[in-house]
Amino acid sequence: MFKFMIKSRFYLFLFVLFQFIAFETLEYFENKNIQNYTKSQTNHFEIQHELIIEDFNLLSEVFYIEYEKTIADFLKKANELQNNQAELEKLRNEVFSIFKPIFENRKYFGVKTLHFHLKNRTSFLRLHNPKKFGDDLSTFRPVVNKVARDLKFVIEFEGGRMFNGYRYVYPLFINNEFVGSFEIGINLNAFKNKLSRLNQSVYEYFLEKSYIERFSNVKEKNNFQKTAISNKFCVNREFNKENLEHIEHVNQEIAQNKFYKDKFENKEKFAYWDNSRKYLVVFVPISNVLGEKIAYISRYTIDSFYLDNEANFFSYKAFIFILNSVFFESEK
Repeated sequence: MFKFMIKSRFYLFLFVLFQFIAFETLEYFENKNIQNYTKSQTNHFEIQHELIIEDFNLLSEVFYIEYEKTIADFLKKANELQNNQAELEKLRNEVFSIFKPIFENRKYFGVKTLHFHLKNRTSFLRLHNPKKFGDDLSTFRPVVNKVARDLKFVIEFEGGRMFNGYRYVYPLFINNEFVGSFEIGINLNAFKNKLSRLNQSVYEYFLEKSYIERFSNVKEKNNFQKTAISNKFCVNREFNKENLEHIEHVNQEIAQNKFYKDKFENKEKFAYWDNSRKYLVVFVPISNVLGEKIAYISRYTIDSFYLDNEANFFSYKAFIFILNSVFFESEK
């Protein structure tokens, strides 16, 4: 009897030990699966976003190839007429009349702004706001400064007094002499629409509040509101108005989770599963031409991977428990 009790306890000990090792191993691989999947989704989204930036670059290149010489000629004349405001105004009106229909056409493809800059970094003509011109862009447009300094094409996310978004800025030359530059700005909704065609998710741009206050005018500032995640960032009021219920509960969860809120405020790349484990949210920071992280692009996706993975490993655990039980029962 005594030997039987010792043997039973020994088998019970082995059973518990094997179960513990098996469950811990499965737990490790279950978590590893989630980590690998989350990482791959984050990287995949970042690549998608970069590809769409390049996709719009094709649109800007077509415009550049078609109108480079025309714009360069106009900017050369404008540079020469800076001391003759009457003639400069006539030239500006002429350029506006030529490019206004072209600009209106490009709006259908996501173009938000079309802006011509003189070589001294002064605004010559904004097709999107023709009454605003003559201001010194060097004081608040780092991307214009970079192009005028390096004389190279630049793609950057940048804020401005009237528009926050992606800028495609080209230097222009006549006989190798720099005469100015022009930029095409892409509507963020156009980016969202392209992303949505790749993945049926909700997308959001978060802009750093201090950056908006530094560069945007009053009208542009009024387009933004604070996000539930952090009062250091803002979102466009209209950008995801129709999808607010899909993302607001997740934002509130992140705000209450210090670990993820700190990641957000530190502008790190990260992903977050909501408490129901049904939503996967990916945050990718966006830098400007100065290397400052000033915004996020985020993707909110209804994703079954977490719960499916959990269910699969629960099945594995149940199978191993039954298998071990049968084995140790037969060994008694």
